[in-house]
Amino acid sequence: MEMKDDELYKHMLEEHRFASEYRLKILAIWGAVYAAFAAAFSWVHHEAPSLSWVVTLLAGAATLMFWAGDRRHRPAIRRPKVIGEDIEKQEPALHEDKQFFAALESKTISHSDLIDYSALAMLVLLSVATGYLLSSDGKLPGPRATETQSCCSGINVSQTVVHGEQSPTPPSATKSEAHCQSPVHSPSKPDAPCKAEAK
Repeated sequence: MEMKDDELYKHMLEEHRFASEYRLKILAIWGAVYAAFAAAFSWVHHEAPSLSWVVTLLAGAATLMFWAGDRRHRPAIRRPKVIGEDIEKQEPALHEDKQFFAALESKTISHSDLIDYSALAMLVLLSVATGYLLSSDGKLPGPRATETQSCCSGINVSQTVVHGEQSPTPPSATKSEAHCQSPVHSPSKPDAPCKAEAK
């Protein structure tokens, strides 16, 4: 028995709604997985920095998986849209107040294109992050150097507060500052000179 256009139109509306909700679930899980990887990266980088590249690599693999899942689901979104729009064109008087599928046509970027570009950007960023973490043995740039500078700055500030005016630098402070600025100073103990100055 052939389905009437009005019944088919309602069926396409329902099918499009179901397919769109399914895509939203994919995107929601995708975002939740990224949040989980962010937490995992924070923990792994603290406990075993040399293995932090594994997290970014797995995040890249997850990006490919979710992107492929979305692409596989796109025909289910496109099919009711094409059929429904065709019915609207054939019988405009029947659906003149609706025109739901015709209104979905957008001259700007589509949802599918936006997902493609976002996935590509994430893949590039995660690939660069994985390569950097591998080459640097899991070390991130910046924070440890900042801690060392803060320590040395703390020595200068303490001298100003104690003496109240510009005064000759004590030998111990000079030695501590040189220790802070020395290239061989261990970044793992940026507060050692500060403790020496306090004594």
